[in-house]
Amino acid sequence: MRRAKSIIIALSIALFLAACRTDELTLPSTGIQVTTPAESGSVRGFYLLNEGNMGSNKASLDYFDYTTGMYHRNIFAERNPDVPHELGDVGNDIQIHGDRLYAVINCSHFVEVMDLHARHIGVVSIPNPRYIAFRDGFAYVSSYAGPVALDPNARLGCVYKVDTATMQIVDECPVGYQPEQMQIVENRLYVANSGGYRFPNYDTTVSVVDLETFTEVGKIDTGVENLHKMHLNATGHIEVTSRAGKLITIDPRTDTVVSVGDTSYAPSLDFITDGTQSDFEEPFGMAVNPDTGEILVTDAVDHITPGRLHCYTPDGIRRWSVTTGDIPAHIVFLR
Repeated sequence: MRRAKSIIIALSIALFLAACRTDELTLPSTGIQVTTPAESGSVRGFYLLNEGNMGSNKASLDYFDYTTGMYHRNIFAERNPDVPHELGDVGNDIQIHGDRLYAVINCSHFVEVMDLHARHIGVVSIPNPRYIAFRDGFAYVSSYAGPVALDPNARLGCVYKVDTATMQIVDECPVGYQPEQMQIVENRLYVANSGGYRFPNYDTTVSVVDLETFTEVGKIDTGVENLHKMHLNATGHIEVTSRAGKLITIDPRTDTVVSVGDTSYAPSLDFITDGTQSDFEEPFGMAVNPDTGEILVTDAVDHITPGRLHCYTPDGIRRWSVTTGDIPAHIVFLR
């Protein structure tokens, strides 16, 4: 895949680049009217985290305001003039928990903690963090736990437990190789292990972590390589996707694999009914407004220049489009 090749090349480049942005790379915030102000239920807007190509230190944060119809691009520096760093190198995940916004910055080795206006509160230093999940006053951050480098002998990854009140790491739990997204079911944390740095010997397991003891109590071998994302579906099953184009369904009541099928690694554009599928160069991320059903799809284009964000009605008709930062990927809705 094109993205896989980009990652391998960028990993080599990243070894020679600093993890802090320079003033020369700081871009001013811009705002553009993309639609008319509209009611969107309880959703006020959404944040979009742009990854930025690995080694470029160009992760950035955009915001769309439903109440004004304005799209604001690259807002972090403007809202945080006294913060000595930009968002850094590769924005890998963004989530809202309580009254805080959390951005996981992979190759800069920290989680940026902000208020809901994207104003800096603090950072949690974590080596090579990937994704974040929350439960009972704690954040759980998956981590490759080692340097950014392809290595057939790369170490096991881990999950860090962070007290959200103090922003301090209070515990860590070893899991599989290069862990990715997580899913919490009752009192267990399920972790998709990729083994991405150990190419071609990828991991095939999902770790099961007991949250009371914060220990790994088992591994589910899926038989599928390079696991990545997780989702809890309406039937209570965990769906796991792999970069190999597979969809694995796990029953958390028995911790067994119940099915393995095929899926596309890129977001499906089958829902589009107005013929605008051809406008996409590389579909990359997707989110659905939980109140209106509007579908947001990002286009990473060539991974080194600004991407695009497209908004569609639930019927698959495009409402508006806008230019984003580089590699637009992760969306979180603000209520």
